[in-house]
Amino acid sequence: MRKTPSPITILAMIVLFYMILNGIRLLATILNWKILILYGSFPGPDYMIIVSLVWIFIGSLLMLCLIKRYSKTQLLITLFAGLYSTWFWIDRITFQHQFHNFLISLVGTSIMLLLIILLLKRQGTKIYFQRER
Repeated sequence: MRKTPSPITILAMIVLFYMILNGIRLLATILNWKILILYGSFPGPDYMIIVSLVWIFIGSLLMLCLIKRYSKTQLLITLFAGLYSTWFWIDRITFQHQFHNFLISLVGTSIMLLLIILLLKRQGTKIYFQRER
């Protein structure tokens, strides 16, 4: 059995981090449901729960693909990293209207995307997803 390359481990940790982040969002929404309704949070707790569940599901799918060494995992991770970043910014601009810490969020998003791309381009990552025949 071959040792898992460190880029794969780091990618798995990134996916797990975002799954945990959305799990916390899901739990916080459930625990604060009445407060969110009382103060008329927009777009509402239904949206927050659905979005959290979708990203947890996608994260679980990506983890399974990483573990099973599915050949299209690199494409899926690239696709969903881009979709997550796009969703993050659309959600932030449309619903949250939070422009403080804009630069920190922009730099953080850019660094995370760059890190994911660099990890996917590593030779060890490419070899990992080549199926043994």
